[in-house]
Amino acid sequence: MLTNPIFYKIEMLGRPKEGTARGKQVKASKAIIEARLDEEHRHIAFNKARLKARQAKKARNRETKRRSGKRTL
Repeated sequence: MLTNPIFYKIEMLGRPKEGTARGKQVKASKAIIEARLDEEHRHIAFNKARLKARQAKKARNRETKRRSGKRTL
């Protein structure tokens, strides 16, 4: 398994001490993960504006779909 040691920092080696909580999990959407990998390996620039536009378009489509659903009286 190959990883980027600059991006994925090692937080701990060995077993955790008793009574300690699990380490933090990084949460990122599938689109952001793919964009970061593209930027790192394929040298395709990560454009946050394009990602925000994509998210806004999805939100508009969801809202339109919700509003245009069948209504019963």
